[in-house]
Amino acid sequence: MAAGNKVTAIPEGSWVLVTAANGYTGGHIVIELLKRGYKVRGSVRNKASAQWLLDDEIVSSHVKRGEFELVVADTSVPNAFDDAVKGVSAVIHVAIISAFDPDPNVAIPATVEAALTVCRSAAREPSVKRFVFTSSFWAATFPAPGVTQTITNLDTWNEAALQAAWAPPPYDASRAIPVYCASKVEAEKAVWKFVEDEKPSWVVNSVSPCVIIGDIRSDQHLRSVPPQLLEQLYLGNTAALSTTAMYYSHVTDVAVIHVAAALDPDVKNQRIQVLAGSYNWDDCLDILRKAYPNRQFAANFLPDKPAMAYTIENNIAPSLIKKWAERDWISLEASVTETVDFIVKHKNLRSNNQAAKSTSKNNNREHPMIRFINTTHPDDTTSAHSLSLIRSHVARHSRAARQERKLQSHQVIMFPPSATPETTLISSEEEYHSGDDQATASQRLPWKRAGGLRLLAPKQASWSRSTSTDSQRQWEFNPIQLIGGARKDSSQGFARALSDDEQYLFDYYLNYVILNGYSSCYHKESDKEFQDSMRDLWVPYAMTQPSLMAAIFHVACRNYAATTNNDRTHRFAIQKLQYRLTCLSMAKDAIASQEVADDTTISLALILASESFFEGDISAYLTHCSGIIKMVTARGGLNMLGLSGFLTKSIAWSVYTPTNQLVLGPEEAELINYN
Repeated sequence: MAAGNKVTAIPEGSWVLVTAANGYTGGHIVIELLKRGYKVRGSVRNKASAQWLLDDEIVSSHVKRGEFELVVADTSVPNAFDDAVKGVSAVIHVAIISAFDPDPNVAIPATVEAALTVCRSAAREPSVKRFVFTSSFWAATFPAPGVTQTITNLDTWNEAALQAAWAPPPYDASRAIPVYCASKVEAEKAVWKFVEDEKPSWVVNSVSPCVIIGDIRSDQHLRSVPPQLLEQLYLGNTAALSTTAMYYSHVTDVAVIHVAAALDPDVKNQRIQVLAGSYNWDDCLDILRKAYPNRQFAANFLPDKPAMAYTIENNIAPSLIKKWAERDWISLEASVTETVDFIVKHKNLRSNNQAAKSTSKNNNREHPMIRFINTTHPDDTTSAHSLSLIRSHVARHSRAARQERKLQSHQVIMFPPSATPETTLISSEEEYHSGDDQATASQRLPWKRAGGLRLLAPKQASWSRSTSTDSQRQWEFNPIQLIGGARKDSSQGFARALSDDEQYLFDYYLNYVILNGYSSCYHKESDKEFQDSMRDLWVPYAMTQPSLMAAIFHVACRNYAATTNNDRTHRFAIQKLQYRLTCLSMAKDAIASQEVADDTTISLALILASESFFEGDISAYLTHCSGIIKMVTARGGLNMLGLSGFLTKSIAWSVYTPTNQLVLGPEEAELINYN
């Protein structure tokens, strides 16, 4: 089905960028665009996770004809979409960071920044005529049955979520949902404000579904909440279904509305609520009994028949479905049945009355949980015993790490011994090609120095990638590596209690990043010197400073996201951006409050500089390096810095060296000591 005789805002055959094209909604948007004669460029964080889309029975033929292509771009990386938007006529921005972090100071800025990343790139591309942003009905309100509120186009926002999210701390787990909803509010507001302030050449519309179900085309999409809730209903676990009523939309209808928002010339500056109809769990049970007559289901448990009753001002979604799909909404019955049919088939759920007896067993098998092996609870990290364990954790050196890297479960991709320093710049979505084992240091990195740390410099060679698995190794912990398995005291305690994720990241930083993540910053023959300095000088100091702890977690998240492809990868990619924003905020506050920058502030700036470089943001790298030069000059020179010369040497070779073609620092006489 092509666009046919309909008048469209962009010509048939134009290229359209769809972010998160491998997602549940994004994949269906791709399909609907291809059906209508448009070419699609889909952005993904990881090409491997999009293989299902390339193999899809509808999409695959378009791939062969060059009408669909994938690009790798991450909303957490500045300017990552500059190339992706080249030559496209429309952008449908589905991808957005929405982490369940209870701290609004972390989650909300990260979500907003992810929303604006693509906006900025699209605003710089003159070919873009239309921009569609995926939001949520939760950005307008907390959906509740029986409420008769009117949802206006651009004036109704979930103020209750904002108030709950920004209430005073503590930020415990109960804050996660309000913060999530508030991040949706602020992200969509930010997009509308961007359009108002920047006045880009394109027309913007937002699309706000509520619960999306139906036509699951990949098992990856079973991770979303609605299919999981329907699975629990199928299994009889009604206690897990706390929300009694909600609005549904079939995923195909949601995709059609996105396409209409991009193509329909009459739809401009609209906030489109995609609400096919109200439903409750009793409605779903009735559908399941009809679809599976031989199975016994739980009894209906909602005698009051709760239903949604909101009024949508200027509700154009139904007319857009009629115009662009030439039908009405897909029914609740079809939506529920398609979803549950896929779940039953994929998970081999039993269809007879014995299913209930094995529910617990099936759930344990089908829903593996990430386990963190720790004998020290994060809330107990200030006790004397816990501090003792933590101190000994820092004292561990590379022996245990080398033993662990011998594991061969292939869950995490490691850089091979022959990989050159330049390969550390390759993103997680790409594979790397190991370099020549016989290459000299000068061949591997153009700006080298004998002894000491090496200048951070951009790669100058183009490296091909292969799919060889010879260099894939597992990076995991056993109990003796973790905090609870410590045996000696050394160093000092953490500046604050750590979450389970942060304990994991700290282990990863010690046992992987220090060994592998800085290989482009020093000579191979200086491995032991660098690693010992990092463990004995840098880490014990950084542990005592909240800002440097955030920096360590940022570095760990980036390295993990760049070298792995597992259940944690996406979560840590999101947290990377959150920690970066935290570091930037702390650096700004420190600079404003200190007449002369201390070692912590200078160290933080150095980490921000190196991380900007590794992520390809040279402009930010130059800015940070310029700031470092000013701070060191105010301190009286490099020799006035602490950490037993480690900070001096790090900055000397990363920023001040006269051969640095990126930042020309002052040629101070003290540099002679490091030449």
